[in-house]
Amino acid sequence: MLEEENYACFDFVRKSWSAIDALAAEEGGLHKLSSKFHSCSDIQNASALTDTLNDFYTAF
Repeated sequence: MLEEENYACFDFVRKSWSAIDALAAEEGGLHKLSSKFHSCSDIQNASALTDTLNDFYTAF
């Protein structure tokens, strides 16, 4: 059951990637994403964030 819940959560996050891409394309968008995700340093591009999220959610 836990595996099914983890997949559902990952699927939900993956579907949000288009919103991440859209915000990253805006002026100041990468800074907003860095703030929202409390990153230790500024996110350099949307792929850096989505790759990290992918790594995090597929680790379970």
